[in-house]
Amino acid sequence: MRIVFVQSHNQDNGDVAIENVREMACRHALPGDFWLLPEVFDTGWNLRPGERIDGSQNIKFLRELSQEFGISVGGSFYLATDSSIRNRFYVVTSDGSEYYCDKRHPFGEFETVNVTPGDSILTFPINGIMFRAIVCYDLRFPVWCRNNDGYEALICVSQWPASRQNDRTLLLAARALENVAYTLNCNGLGASMVFAPDGKLDFQMPKESDVAFYELDIERLRKYRVGHPHLKNADNFTIKY
Repeated sequence: MRIVFVQSHNQDNGDVAIENVREMACRHALPGDFWLLPEVFDTGWNLRPGERIDGSQNIKFLRELSQEFGISVGGSFYLATDSSIRNRFYVVTSDGSEYYCDKRHPFGEFETVNVTPGDSILTFPINGIMFRAIVCYDLRFPVWCRNNDGYEALICVSQWPASRQNDRTLLLAARALENVAYTLNCNGLGASMVFAPDGKLDFQMPKESDVAFYELDIERLRKYRVGHPHLKNADNFTIKY
């Protein structure tokens, strides 16, 4: 499966960011792709007072993109519900299915005050491959990422700063090793990357690039798991919200 990483650089205007993604899809999309947009791809991460938090137009945009190009597409955005604000990862798959989850661990001045934590884990299929989705800061919490339902690739969408890139690199490698899975990180601030299930860096996107492509070899993972059956020995546990 071809994974397409989009690093949004224009986040001062949400409508401009959306049109930039649409233009990239017009140039590069192929049926069957899985397009990954970063965390809060339309506005950037730390909102200022008065900035938009009505992300309903983003859901419409993801649906249109999926239907027009025959692709799966997902990313996160701030969404105002009746009672709260969520940092919501939303994905529309090429077969028309839709899934979402909310960032479990809010981070920073805006989010810790205004954003309600998520309370559900999302695992979803695309073309026979099982994906788990988390949002940025969730990557630091291994229990929340634990592979207890057989996922094959962990998606982390983020706005992780360059000053803490070493943390991000180590955490992505650790999550890959302990969960015997690929880790796919689409980072709006650049240097998106993929780690293979052996914990080794398999792909890194140039910081300045807008779009890049990675071929996810799921058979490689399944063969690797034969010789590394660690998930069979994992401890059972229950998360208390």
